[in-house]
Amino acid sequence: MKTFTICYSFIKKNMLPIIITMLMLTVAMFILSTFIGEYNYTSYTKNVMLNDKLANGVYYMPYYEDEVHIQDNTELKNEIVQYDACSHILSYNNFAVDLNDSIANVMIYNKQMRESFKLHTEKGRWLSDDPTYTEAVIGGVTWGNTKIGDTITLDNNITATVVGIIGDSVVYPSFNVSSNSVQDSSILFRVNNTMVFLTQETIPQEKLEKYSLSSGRNFYVVFNVNATTNEKEQLMSFLESKGVVATHEKIINDSNEVIDSWVATALPLPMFLLIIATINIISISTVIVKRTMPEYSRYYLIGCTKRKGIWLMTRPRNEGFKNKW
Repeated sequence: MKTFTICYSFIKKNMLPIIITMLMLTVAMFILSTFIGEYNYTSYTKNVMLNDKLANGVYYMPYYEDEVHIQDNTELKNEIVQYDACSHILSYNNFAVDLNDSIANVMIYNKQMRESFKLHTEKGRWLSDDPTYTEAVIGGVTWGNTKIGDTITLDNNITATVVGIIGDSVVYPSFNVSSNSVQDSSILFRVNNTMVFLTQETIPQEKLEKYSLSSGRNFYVVFNVNATTNEKEQLMSFLESKGVVATHEKIINDSNEVIDSWVATALPLPMFLLIIATINIISISTVIVKRTMPEYSRYYLIGCTKRKGIWLMTRPRNEGFKNKW
């Protein structure tokens, strides 16, 4: 009980500086934690792109003569895969369905897309490389109480088992924007609040044919690992003659520039507040210790040791004083 009495006396006499210190430190830590969260969100897409399966490839943004060719770029893709340097093309099909009074974007991913763009899930896991049934990874605010292992049914009786849940906001590859500067967070990816990702191989083709499938206007061309320098140059020459090419290295470098610029703008404030709060804690602690020294001097006169005094100030606990200091 004596310990609590001393602690209360200590706090009561220094209430204002303690409150100021706690407020400054709380604000500084809140802003810093917010910064860390925003940094993780900003760098998330770059981390997705740091995949060995994407490193040996380029993001391709073709020129199109009209809207018809944008909707159906099959002919262009067929020309590209004829080159020996081309291993495969990363693309996707998607369609929209009605879901709980809102529109859900359904992304159909083949094995290559699933392996190359592995999105983070808050619960469960990402889609399997070789699924034995139709798997679904969902994300958004309209799924209610849907849990891992539940079966969802979309239009046209497409059913799938939920294996992963991304969260309320889904950051996903959307190959629909063209630009000379390719920051993956703003060009290759988009944010949506109602998404479904399905495994392509396990969905009956006749069910997909009843949808109006579309794909991104751009795509990712992956080189053959055994391709020679000359073969790559031939393919790159063809691509550049019909569109804009962004190498994997350029995507990462452009992303780093954007992230570094944002950090340089956003980081100084929380760091400044944290430094000020730390200096404030040291200063106020020094003043408090100096102010309370006369009181502790009386404790020393009746036998309290320095070790016991420090213990009283730093580790109060519910056990009163012993007979001996």
